[in-house]
Amino acid sequence: MDLDPMPWSVNALGRLGTCLRDGVEPPPALPDYGDVMLWYNDFATAIQSRLMDLDFSNVLGSRVPLIVSRSKTVDTLAEKLRRDRTLKLPKVQDIAGVRLECTMNLRQQDDVVQLLTENLTGDLQVKVKDLRDGSHSGYRAVHLWIRSEQYRARAEVQIRTAVQAHWANAYETLADMFGREIRYGSLPDDPSVADVVVKLQKMSTSTLSGWEHARTAAEERIERHSGAGVAEPAAVGSDIVGIRRELYDQEYKILTGLLTTTLFLDQLKSRVDPSEGSI
Repeated sequence: MDLDPMPWSVNALGRLGTCLRDGVEPPPALPDYGDVMLWYNDFATAIQSRLMDLDFSNVLGSRVPLIVSRSKTVDTLAEKLRRDRTLKLPKVQDIAGVRLECTMNLRQQDDVVQLLTENLTGDLQVKVKDLRDGSHSGYRAVHLWIRSEQYRARAEVQIRTAVQAHWANAYETLADMFGREIRYGSLPDDPSVADVVVKLQKMSTSTLSGWEHARTAAEERIERHSGAGVAEPAAVGSDIVGIRRELYDQEYKILTGLLTTTLFLDQLKSRVDPSEGSI
């Protein structure tokens, strides 16, 4: 990667993180987090560029994944450091973040993960974190934890199907409204709001997860039949086309519903006091 070395020591970053965690003004000898955030943004952009140079056609066909990057804001970083007071800033995994999203099934998601781990080599050490088991407040995705010895930095790559991504956007909006603690197992005090949170979590872990597994199985059956080299009777070919169309229609309805939910929650934001957890 063509990137200037990080100009701060691990010790200086650790002390900066302590100041941010405790809400104390950092002394002049410590770096400004605005500068740190810019460096991590460049680090994330460099990883994003490596991913965008990859050829995904063998995995995703003609579909092109959306790949974006960002660095963590000072508020979300301070919140993370306060949530785990033993965590030091240089060891925060996702200060530099990259996100890859695409319409794909679960097996294709696994194939994308493999493609990335095979190509993020050299100085980079990669650890796969599969978060699709439903035990993370409904959040489902596969994350890559990246560490660079050369740059003394860490980054996180989030790999999501379109369904996982749209659900995460809706849940993130809900967290902005009623407190980001719902992302870590807590529920709002208001029973009606807590019920909404639980229902959205169950939508991901039951309804959406079940649909994604069923879709994956159906598409794998289609691929096995198509790759068998046997001429298809017209009726069989028609059935395959019908199954594909039904899957596309189902996904369209799911994504439209999740997008509508997110837009509705966005409209409610101005009426919500996150500190009270109610409308």
